[in-house]
Order: sequence, then C-alpha cells, then structure tokens
Amino acid sequence: MRKQAGAMFNLPTLAKLIEGGSFAGQLLGRLPAELILKADQQDFPWRYLLEDSAPKDLPKEWRRFLEAGHSQQLACIHLTEILSGTGTRSSCWWRKLGEARRPDGWDTEAAAKATGHIVDEALQTKSGRQWLLNEAPEFIRAASRERHEELYQKSVRRDGRKKADAVWKGTSPTPEPSIVDPLDEELVSGWLRRAPESPVGYCFFLELVLEKVLRQVIDRPDLTDKQVNKARENLGLKKAPIYVYEAKLVNGEWRFFDRDRNLIC
Repeated sequence: MRKQAGAMFNLPTLAKLIEGGSFAGQLLGRLPAELILKADQQDFPWRYLLEDSAPKDLPKEWRRFLEAGHSQQLACIHLTEILSGTGTRSSCWWRKLGEARRPDGWDTEAAAKATGHIVDEALQTKSGRQWLLNEAPEFIRAASRERHEELYQKSVRRDGRKKADAVWKGTSPTPEPSIVDPLDEELVSGWLRRAPESPVGYCFFLELVLEKVLRQVIDRPDLTDKQVNKARENLGLKKAPIYVYEAKLVNGEWRFFDRDRNLIC
C-alpha cells in the first residue's frame, strides 16, 4: 500500500548526486562516505541525515539544505497521489504524515489525523482493503475491520446500501488519475538539480530568479510570484540557503550567478 518515496521522478540516491557533480552533491560530498551509504539505505535518506544522525549543533544553513532535500521526497509522494487520483494539489495525507515527524519526535496529533485519512482512503480501494483487512498484522486488521464497518454503516444510513456497497465493498471504479500542473512537476523534479547540464536546483534560487527562469522553462510568460509561492506551499517544498542571485539566458542556455555576480554554471 505504501508508495516508494520519489519513485515518480526516479530521484537519484545521495551517492549519485555526489557522483554527478551537482551543487547539492558538492555539499553532500563534505559528509563522511559511510554516513552517505547508511543514509541511502533508509526510506527517507534526507530525514536520516537531518534527524537520526545529525549533531545537535548542526549549522542552520546545513539544516535548511537537508530540509529542502527531504521536502522534495515528500513532494514526489504528493504528486504521485495526484496522478493516482487519491490526492489533490492542496492535500496529500501521506506527505502530511511525513511532516508530522519532528526533530524531537512525532507530532502525535498530526500523525494520528493523517494516518486516519490514509486508512479511510485505503479502505475504499480493493488493494487497500486486501492488505488492511486480511494481510496486515493482527492488531492492524482488528482496528481496520472495526473502522471499515463503522464507515460502511455510516454510508448505508447516508447514501443507501447500493452506494455503500460500491464504495466500501469493492464495486466502485478505480479513482480517475489527475493531471499534474507543469509548474508543480518542474518545481519538484528540479528542486535539487534542474538537469544534468544545469546542476543547480531551484531550492537555491532567489525568489525573483526562480520566477524568471520558470516563466521560460514551462513557457508561461504570465506566471507570477504568487503562483510560484502557492505551488511551493501546496507541495511543501522548502528552500535551502540562497546561492543563485541572478540568471541570464545566453544563446538559449541559462547562466547562473552568485551574490557577487560570479558565474556558478
């Protein structure tokens, strides 16, 4: 039932980021190789670096960088939910469950709320019911069966037995997949690294530069900063420390510059 983080975009491992020479990879390359290897064995390697292995005195700039990497993985899950028809642009309970994990532990209220919504959605699908009601550990099966019956009876009273059977007993159609906004797709896929030939990701961009580049990349000349910020907010993408302060289009290719107008790439 669980979706693999980042599967939609085939996100590179931390080791691959380092090997590829991206700006994010250069930063990661400062960490011990054995730590990178251990992190890549985790479901959420950026969170492992951020919470499970980071020293308590981790510099603020480094924390922001790791948070940006972790937010890309959660955003990938969000877009996967949209594509499958089980999530919307403004709501993804899998992502909210990931965000409920704090550096000092779980936000139990937020985690319980997100888990409840995930279970309720899963109980409306054949594969979700199969696992929750028949294949999960016994304590999960018992709670799921109780919740399933509660939701089914509530639906019978509200909508009638025929509709309740369609939703909760397995005769309802598979949710229709949704279309992902090109802005969302570009932001998520390029958050840490735009492309092999442009190794600096959007998370390092000054807001005005980000807006300028996106207008050209997704061919949306009327794109506004409010639209970009809203998309970032919906996806939960977090900014890293700013390194790109200016961008120029030269012979059809972008050139990026730092605060002192030195060429980055």
